[in-house]
Amino acid sequence: MPNGFSRTEVIEIDVPIKPSNPRPFIIDDYTLSKVLRYRTKMLWYFILNRDSLYKTWRIPKAHKKTRIIHEPQKQMKIALRNLNRRLLNPLQEPLGEHVVAYRKEHSIKMAVAQHIRPCPICDTAPSGISPKKHDCPKYGTLIKIDLKDFFHSTKKSWVRRCFRHLGYTHYVSDLIANLTTINLGRTGERRKDGVPQGSPASGAVCNLVANDRLDPNIQAFLARQNGVDQLTAPWEWRYTRYSDDLIITCGKLLPKDRRVAIVKELKGIIRTCGYRVNPKKVKAPHSYFRKRILGIVINRKMNLPKEEYRKMRAIVHNCKKHGFDSQYKKAGKKSAAQLVDYLQGKLGYMEFICPEKGGKLMAAFQEARMEWAA
Repeated sequence: MPNGFSRTEVIEIDVPIKPSNPRPFIIDDYTLSKVLRYRTKMLWYFILNRDSLYKTWRIPKAHKKTRIIHEPQKQMKIALRNLNRRLLNPLQEPLGEHVVAYRKEHSIKMAVAQHIRPCPICDTAPSGISPKKHDCPKYGTLIKIDLKDFFHSTKKSWVRRCFRHLGYTHYVSDLIANLTTINLGRTGERRKDGVPQGSPASGAVCNLVANDRLDPNIQAFLARQNGVDQLTAPWEWRYTRYSDDLIITCGKLLPKDRRVAIVKELKGIIRTCGYRVNPKKVKAPHSYFRKRILGIVINRKMNLPKEEYRKMRAIVHNCKKHGFDSQYKKAGKKSAAQLVDYLQGKLGYMEFICPEKGGKLMAAFQEARMEWAA
């Protein structure tokens, strides 16, 4: 042969349909602008003018406090949505099941279900009859910790370092960090750059950063506690983070001094990672009290709080008996149509959490709604 080859060998290989690494290919500002579906000059316009492309407003919170929301303008919002859909969501796919919020095909119900432990005695007990006294993993230890200013405390340097750990170059990581953060004011003479609350990409960015800085340290600490107490399934320590809500449970009921010591250790880990703890929302109650996670009761199974269920049942009953027009002011709504929309969403959520109880309320509401519409 002309090039000196005397034999050609062909090797067949199987190429996976979906690559194991979902990391999108970005090497410079041009490839990043293709992810945003804008020209490169628009990417630099977003980065250089990012502080002026957000509208700031406040919404009321409990105890006369307010929450600061930074809403991006139209073009900036479209770019961040594309960034979230084409870059950040694929990067969240390899995350563990302990990260639930701001992820596709994940819900609040999945976060709560991880902390409901199986028990052959309780699970097989007849309805309405308390099972005999036994050592049950359902009545173990519950610790709830809330992170203060979860979005705003996520610094631009943390975002840049996170994307460097994901495999991107320093240049690309810096572009993404500048695109997803804004100036939140000044601390003394230093400018404070953080993730804005209200951006379509903020939830995914904070998830990735917290999974890089915080989650592995807490999971390692809980793994050491499992070794100390020699705990295995279903008694082992479990950890879930739903945005800024940290949920930590154990099937073994620990004494008060041990719970206090573990909470102190967890606070130290959180502070070491750079986050702040909201001291008013740190709870480690005794198992005799009702266990409530993210607004859902989990003592024996996933259930609705009694007071919330009874309140909605009374509203639906009155609407069915007297009509929506006579009830919307009592419910604090401006019109009967607003009350109908409120009940539609609220009862839909209750039906999703507890199909048995929520389904009954939804059926009664739909019947009352049909009579009102007629």
